[in-house]
Amino acid sequence: MGEIVAIRRRKIAEEGIQRFFQSIYQILNHFKRKADRDYLYSITTEENTLTNLIVASTTIHIYHFLGIRTKSDEEMVSRVSSIKAFQNAEKKEIFSEVIDLVGDSINFELEFFKLSIDYEEQILKSMISGEDLDERFIIKLSEQIEEHIIESLNKYPISYWIDHIGELTGYSDIVKNEILTETAGLKVIGADLEKNLVEDGRKDQYLELTTFSQLIKKMKKDFEFNSIRDLKIETFPIKLMINQIIKYVMNIYPISTRGMKQYLKATNLKKKIYNELLDANQKSTNYVKLEERILNDITNELKNQAKQNPNDFVYFIQNLLEINFEESYSILSRLGISNVALFCHVQNFDLNAFFEDIKINQLSKMAFMKVGKKENELQKVEDKLNELKNRGKFNSELSGQEIVLNPTPEGVKNVELACQMANVDFENYKQLCKKKQIITDIIQKKYPLKGPYSCYSMVYELPEIYQNLSRQVYYKYIEKVCRHIARVLETYIKTKEDKGIYLMGLRRIFTTTEEEEWVVVNIEELIIQRLMDRQNELSIIFNAETDAYLVNSFILSRLLDCNLKSAMNMLKNEPSSIYRDVVDLTLPKEMISPKSYIIAYDILTRFKEHQELLLIKKEQVFEIKKEKQIKYEKEVKKARTLTTLNWIDKKIISSLISVSATTTNPTKLYWNEKDQRITSENLKLHSELINIKICSVCGKDLTNTTCLEHPGVDKEANPIDLFSSFYAFALSRIKLHWNKFKIPAYDMIYNEILNWAVDISEKRLGKKILPEESANLLDGERLEISNKIASSIGIYLDKALYKKFKANIKKKKIEL
Repeated sequence: MGEIVAIRRRKIAEEGIQRFFQSIYQILNHFKRKADRDYLYSITTEENTLTNLIVASTTIHIYHFLGIRTKSDEEMVSRVSSIKAFQNAEKKEIFSEVIDLVGDSINFELEFFKLSIDYEEQILKSMISGEDLDERFIIKLSEQIEEHIIESLNKYPISYWIDHIGELTGYSDIVKNEILTETAGLKVIGADLEKNLVEDGRKDQYLELTTFSQLIKKMKKDFEFNSIRDLKIETFPIKLMINQIIKYVMNIYPISTRGMKQYLKATNLKKKIYNELLDANQKSTNYVKLEERILNDITNELKNQAKQNPNDFVYFIQNLLEINFEESYSILSRLGISNVALFCHVQNFDLNAFFEDIKINQLSKMAFMKVGKKENELQKVEDKLNELKNRGKFNSELSGQEIVLNPTPEGVKNVELACQMANVDFENYKQLCKKKQIITDIIQKKYPLKGPYSCYSMVYELPEIYQNLSRQVYYKYIEKVCRHIARVLETYIKTKEDKGIYLMGLRRIFTTTEEEEWVVVNIEELIIQRLMDRQNELSIIFNAETDAYLVNSFILSRLLDCNLKSAMNMLKNEPSSIYRDVVDLTLPKEMISPKSYIIAYDILTRFKEHQELLLIKKEQVFEIKKEKQIKYEKEVKKARTLTTLNWIDKKIISSLISVSATTTNPTKLYWNEKDQRITSENLKLHSELINIKICSVCGKDLTNTTCLEHPGVDKEANPIDLFSSFYAFALSRIKLHWNKFKIPAYDMIYNEILNWAVDISEKRLGKKILPEESANLLDGERLEISNKIASSIGIYLDKALYKKFKANIKKKKIEL
């Protein structure tokens, strides 16, 4: 066998990350889906700004997919009757948080992209006009870019400015592709606590944050600056940036004039889309109508461009989607345009006339597909007909289609035989021949296409193709303005991941001994360092390098599962833990910065106290359950004083405990003849007890106690009651030692036994007895009922033994 060379594992992995792990796509998936629109509108309403709608989509992902909460479990339980209102309140709190964190994000993104398009338009117009892109042009363009860089550096938050320079230099794509390639490899699925606390986790979970971080590193290295302050006082880094921008933007456009013109047309459409989005973000807008209007504009422009030369259309798509030639063909093929030349040719049809002719001639898309199919029914019959001719069975120069259209008895007979040999229905074959003739003589002559007849099916698909292509373009530009919001989403993902790691650290701290004090100190220092790393990152992302409370309140709110305002109130107004045991003082606002060891320590202490409180609550719940268990055991102990229950109790307990050992063969513990005999004897004796009181609801023995769950319903037990009580006791003991065991309700047990007693006594007396008459049952009748109950107990016990044994085996495999 030859070597397999066609598998591209890493490339496939990269595509997977691009499609499924990028936060932007996670946001847009909710934004695109009509099923999720109701969720968005429940938070914002239909008429709203673009920012609010995208933030609502982000909120849906944060709440439903990340499981982020802003209220405690106790609050939820206390308001369980209005759970939907409670959830909506939480979502609105998260929505409010994200709105505060993203600010004017989309406006900034749109303004920067519009500026980039202005440069693109200027260069393309100069190229098309034949103007020499000489040194004077480069100097003039460089001066414009320099002025823009310096002005925007002072006007916009630094994170947006970094992104903008990354776009102009081409660095953003370079860095992102490097990260995608790196993260496409195998993931480490296990690591120790210390390593987890030091390392920054999976990059593909927060691709935008990682891209931003790597972009800054690359820019600092290539443009030779150490801080933003350097950029504001030094000119050399700016000059290096300008050189890279000129080098990049002058080499991304086509060489041919036709290509440049198509690029410019795409630039004009991009500009129009950005202007529409900018307007939509200034005031409340009906998003559905906005989307329909923009999609309609995109579709009309796509139709106009598709009427041009196929190469021109691809150039247009390249710039519109900002992708290369290979990617353009890949996307077009995925959207149904596998043959661009054919697609462009079809645009010149008079589509109204085409569909009118199709209707008159009763043709359908399926007819074109069947006739144009390579291995179609016409060809199969023709092959069999030729086989008959070669064997001398039939002598004719005509094809099967010609014979059907001009039939002769002999010819039809042989075509029918060929159809039979090809397993093709003759009537269907005749219809297909007629349709092919219509397509050949009428449709193909009036609407000529190069290629098989199936190519005409594309005409039917044009509305869907345009719809999908226009949506691809539209969401490309929505995607471009979601970059910063995606980073904010990733801060939620990252802090949630941090919380999981911190909990591992606290678990280790809570279980250390006095001799391991150094372990506690080491873990706490690692947690504090990780908190400080997060402080540093968030201060840039949130544009909060002077707002210590915003950055640290966000971290605290995610650790304590509360809303941002509550966390901010804690840090501002509650006594800080760093002054603990000395004085009650809050953190000094004028003395702290976002990245602070002091606040990181304070956050760690609050988180640790919060977890200790949760542990105490869990212990309290455990103690309550333990008390109930002890109480139940006491009741069981009293019941076991009845010697008739001792044996079945021991049998059930010993069997279910023994089966936990993986070396035990469960079949040896199954119900046998000895068990049946002893249980039947004890049941018969139990039914003969006198002066016994039981609970009529649950069957518990109340001779020396009362039923706390059902007070006031005790009764003197008759034999049916005693049989039922024994049966219920045995099943409850199985349930106690295998909690997944489901037992029937007591009234079902009682009715089952009563029916047995009635049937058995009716054979002797010829009539049905009442429960109180069951004291008159004969010994043989009591033994017969006892046997039935014992058999049922055995069946239940065997099932429990088998399921518990299988569960233990499965658990052992998982642990290994």
